[in-house]
Amino acid sequence: FKLADHRGKRVVLFFYPKSDTPGCTKEACEFRDASKTFAKKSTVIVGLSPDKAAAQQKFATKYGLPFTLVPDPDHAIALGVACASAEVEQLTLEPAPAMPGADAGTDGAVLGPAMMSAFPNLI
Repeated sequence: FKLADHRGKRVVLFFYPKSDTPGCTKEACEFRDASKTFAKKSTVIVGLSPDKAAAQQKFATKYGLPFTLVPDPDHAIALGVACASAEVEQLTLEPAPAMPGADAGTDGAVLGPAMMSAFPNLI
């Protein structure tokens, strides 16, 4: 995966800690279910986790995930995004907006309508 290959498009980068766990599965499936809406708005969805590529491929196949999953076993990409967003004024990636109704007690999953309302420029 190369971010430069998607120049001119928006990229929604979502982080999940482990493939095929309840909260991460729900989150990934919400993005799967909304993927056509994102695609119509020239927006690419990318999932990032510390899982190995084989685990991600199994996860993507099992749930029919139509987007790229990127392995980040040493968290280098996640840390790079965090550092870049804090230090660079014109970073293309933007922090995810607050999800309506989501809080620390929700196991990381986001309900479909709440997820889409968090991206008002895409709907």
